[in-house]
Amino acid sequence: MDLTEFIAENLFSAHAFLAGLSGKDILRIEQSEADELGKAVQNVARHYDIPGVDQKTVDWIRLARTLGMVYGTRLFAARAMRAPHTPAPKPAPATPPSPAPAGPQPIKDAANPPQPGPRLVRASPGPGLPDVEIWQQ
Repeated sequence: MDLTEFIAENLFSAHAFLAGLSGKDILRIEQSEADELGKAVQNVARHYDIPGVDQKTVDWIRLARTLGMVYGTRLFAARAMRAPHTPAPKPAPATPPSPAPAGPQPIKDAANPPQPGPRLVRASPGPGLPDVEIWQQ
């Protein structure tokens, strides 16, 4: 069985598929190039004992290829038209506690507002160290 036409069809459509999939037209070949390649492959194959392909198998392969051309392109187009997936916004990072103001701070007591004269203040000597209470003039 001469498979020149069958080989050429498959080469032509495979190159068209790859060109469409990759977006690179350089992968596309002309029908005349596919015909020449098909003829050359058939000529080389006749020198080897390659089991023949029956017409039923050729017809099934042609059907599968045609289905791929008709529906495969539509599938890729539909996927490309789909809205891009936007990930859920990340929660804002927790704001670290603001550092204690420098210097001693008066102890706040609503029942006893600050009076002139010496007063008790709380001071932090540094991060991770316990506060200390001191009298300030």
